[in-house]
Parts: sequence; structure tokens; C-alpha cells
Amino acid sequence: VYAPPETPPVLPQASNSSSAAKASVDSEALAQQALADAEISLQQEELERIENKLGNAYGDALKTSFRGHVQDAAPDMMNQSVAAWCKLAMEANFFIKCGHGSELRRQPFPREGFDVSQLREWASSTFGIRDEELVLEYRAPSGKWFALATNEHFFQAILSIRPSESQPFSLTVRASTMACDKPAPVEQPAPAEVGSVSMGASQPDYDAGQCAQFLMLGAEELEKSETSDQSSDWACSSQCSKCVEEHGEENVSYFGYVMNRRHHCRKCLKSFCWTHSNNFHQIAPEGPEVRLCDLCASSPL
Repeated sequence: VYAPPETPPVLPQASNSSSAAKASVDSEALAQQALADAEISLQQEELERIENKLGNAYGDALKTSFRGHVQDAAPDMMNQSVAAWCKLAMEANFFIKCGHGSELRRQPFPREGFDVSQLREWASSTFGIRDEELVLEYRAPSGKWFALATNEHFFQAILSIRPSESQPFSLTVRASTMACDKPAPVEQPAPAEVGSVSMGASQPDYDAGQCAQFLMLGAEELEKSETSDQSSDWACSSQCSKCVEEHGEENVSYFGYVMNRRHHCRKCLKSFCWTHSNNFHQIAPEGPEVRLCDLCASSPL
């Protein structure tokens, strides 16, 4: 009896459409991972930039504190984390801006246990003035300078310049050398409405956004003074919240402290995002290359 040979079973073949769909999903996953990695890398670069800027403006202690507080924050929470750290830093320290001749330095001093002798020691070391010859004065809101020799003077100064319980501030001080022909610093009369200088040491409760703006703009001010001899302040630094070029566009992203941060054109001094200010040209004959917005970069000279 004739028996035909058995036909081998036919294995199911994957369709071309299924393979293409799987490849598309894999490619999309790889692309998303690449974007996430790039965002993390950019965030780390921005954190390093802010660290260095804070260190240059306020010293290594704040730089180290900043890194410890924000390094583990998620990318979408980075701006909030930076603002929260700024609030903690401003509430924990007195910020002093001290000048001597053409030099200007900034220094935070912990509120807890503060004594004016700490300020004197720092100023003496920073400006190279012997303690017995050092004279410190603070600037009142009237623009007049008054003696800063005791803790009472210091807290009186704080009370005279503090704008409100929610607004951060710094005390402007000048250091000079005692001279025989120079009159002694004037002591400011105690404000009539202030009952006790101990109020100057009360724990503040600042707004986080204002603290971030205060510290970051202070650091930018130092950066500007090192890269430009222009005397004008950044245009709208404290009010402009988004890129000048994007004001009329929908879904515009506002400036943050890490992602989409503010940049200033060194020619027109307006605020821009990175996309509209990623140009560097020399605008002074003997000066360095500086950041310009797209419009100013089209005619840098």
C-alpha cells in the first residue's frame, strides 16, 4: 500500500508588520532613555554651575550646603528644591556685603550665636587690616553711615533696614582704617518704635521665591561686575519672568533656577532663555567674548 510522505509541520512566521512594530517600540524606548539621560546630565552641569557661582559670591560653606540639599532632587522638582534651599540659607544666616576701597565681598554669618566680633575677624582677615585699626560702619536706608562696633549696633542696623518679616535682605558694611584726622563714626539713635534690640535676632519666615531671587541675582551681580564695565543694572531683573523673545507665544516656559534659567544679554541687558542668547562675541576692543541675544548678535559692534 502506497503511503505518501508526511508533510513537515509549518511553523508560524512572524509577520513583517509585527517585527516593525516591535522595532518601533524598542527605538522609542531607547530615544526616551536617551532624552532622560541627557536631561540628568544637563541638570548635573547646571548644579555644578550654580555651586561655583554660589561659592564665588558667598563662600565655600554655602556651596557645600547647596550640593548636599539638592543633589538628589528629581529633575521636575529641581527648581522647587533650589528655592527651598535658598529659603533655609537666608533664614539661617545674616548676609553681609562689605566693601573696602574698590573691593567688595559677601559673607553669610550664622544667626545662631552671632557676635559682631566674628564680623570684625572676617573683615580684618579679608582686607588685611589689623583689628586695632579696623573701623566698621553700616549704611542706613537714608544713605548715611553709622558705627558698627557692638552687637547693639548690629541689631539696631538690622531693625533699621529689614523691609518685612517675609522679605530677605543683606546689610551693607564698609571697612576702613582708623586715622588720627578722621572723625569717629556716628552712632545712629535708636528708633523710637523699637523697644528692644533683641528683636533683631528673631527667626524670620521668608518667601522661598524671593530668597532664590535674592541669592541668584546677587551672584549674577558679581558675575556681571567681573565681565562688564557697564554701570546699568540688568533690565527688569527682578520683574522679568520669561524670555523677552517669547512674551507673545503660547505655552511659554517661565524662568527657573536650574532648568530654563535666565540669561542676560551684555549689550541690551534684557532677559532671555538659553535658546535666544546662545551667542558670544567681543563687544569691547580689549574685552572678553560675552553673551549676546540673537538680535544684538546680528550686529555686535
